[in-house]
Amino acid sequence: FSPDGNSEAVAMAGGKFDFVFIDGDHSFESCSRDLQGICGFIEEGCYVLLHDGNYAGVSDAVADAVSQGKFT
Repeated sequence: FSPDGNSEAVAMAGGKFDFVFIDGDHSFESCSRDLQGICGFIEEGCYVLLHDGNYAGVSDAVADAVSQGKFT
């Protein structure tokens, strides 16, 4: 589960990701944890797609991560 398995996933993939799809819990806390958890495992310019972005918890977590400069 994210973010605990992220380092193993990168090792299995042979390097950092240029695309990440997150389909997790819709709460702000969970989405924030997922987004923070991938920061060290993605290439610059990586695309990040979150399922159910219309849920308030998901969209608020994305807005928060962008406002903190973690994503553009």
